[in-house]
Amino acid sequence: MNTNNVLFDDNIIELRDSKEFMKNIVDCIPSAIFLLDNNFEIQAFNKSLETVFSYVSNNEIIYKLVGDVIGCAHSVEEGKQCGGTSKCPGCILRNTTIGSFTSMEPIYKQKLTRDFYTNDSVKTRKHLEFSTRFIEHENKGMVIVILNDISEISEQKLKIEKQKEQIDASIRYAENIQNAVLPLIKNLESERYDNFILNIPKDVIGGDFYWFKQTPDKLFLTVGDCTGHGIPGALISILGISIINSLENNIFTLSTDEFLLLLRNKLIKYLHSSEGECLMKDGMDIAYSIINFETKKLQFSGANNSLFLVRNKEIIVLPGNKIPIGHCYKGNNLFFDNHEIEIMPNDTIYLFSDGYIDQFGGLNNKKIGTNHFKDILIEISDKPIPEQKEILHTTFLEWKGYNTQTDDICIVGIKIK
Repeated sequence: MNTNNVLFDDNIIELRDSKEFMKNIVDCIPSAIFLLDNNFEIQAFNKSLETVFSYVSNNEIIYKLVGDVIGCAHSVEEGKQCGGTSKCPGCILRNTTIGSFTSMEPIYKQKLTRDFYTNDSVKTRKHLEFSTRFIEHENKGMVIVILNDISEISEQKLKIEKQKEQIDASIRYAENIQNAVLPLIKNLESERYDNFILNIPKDVIGGDFYWFKQTPDKLFLTVGDCTGHGIPGALISILGISIINSLENNIFTLSTDEFLLLLRNKLIKYLHSSEGECLMKDGMDIAYSIINFETKKLQFSGANNSLFLVRNKEIIVLPGNKIPIGHCYKGNNLFFDNHEIEIMPNDTIYLFSDGYIDQFGGLNNKKIGTNHFKDILIEISDKPIPEQKEILHTTFLEWKGYNTQTDDICIVGIKIK
């Protein structure tokens, strides 16, 4: 073996075992590290202690009380040494250190938020995280404290939490606005039918909505499903309801297909910029029906949404057209079908968005699906309306399980008397 290599290896071992080498390693660690005796006096420290706390100079640290060294505001403002202030009995750094002395066990990731003074008497609030570990050094018990300044992270976290509170408050206010533009459910009451509305937004606010208008002999009823959910969906839903309200007088003279075509053209107009460019490729899907109690006729048209009618445990499907209320890749010269069917006592009519059908869950984590949804409606159709709503809601929750809700849900049920 080369003699020079042996000497080199010996020098490396000597360097590795030297106190100077270990001190250099510890000084490179960004965490503040200091060694405390049972009097809370600092026996050793690394350079990062002076980086985190700049209250005293290097030659004033050894054998000094830790609170006096780091500029604890309690000590500075009360003019007392560390351990003698009115706040010391509740100090988490002090109590954790005592805990390590007593248990001789390490204690990890304790949080401390406090004001500290710098050497130019500037008071600064710091957010700190520290751990303690008991050691034996020269037959004396000591505690190593490893401390990190997480002030920047904590301040960012507080900022984010404040922003979240503001956003949440805005969303709650938006929820009030959205609820205000929806018709009052109590106004759907009638001696001619029973009804329920199951409305479950995916978030606080959503893109699904219902709308209705009653006259002495007719019920005009719509369920809409706007593009997206949350805030974008809610904005489109409010726009959709506003447009429908502006067209309210037209419902008395137009068939369901004519009204959807008018609604579609209005929405397309609203969703254009000043340069004429379309802002979105679609807007909403809608199921729209008119129930005439005098003629016993139901009229229906749908934009991507259908209507289900259950009669004597059999389901009748009135399909909607594969056209959205908004722009469509098929072009703009389109029309909607108009379905008309006779209604009978005990018929139950369901208008709905696709959120219930599209929910993932069950034993195989699949969608509820249209066929299963039909089976549920057939099963509950002869039950009282309040019970139908409860079963639909319970079935949905059981199917969803721990999964996230897939989409907004809106189902309206009308049972003819």
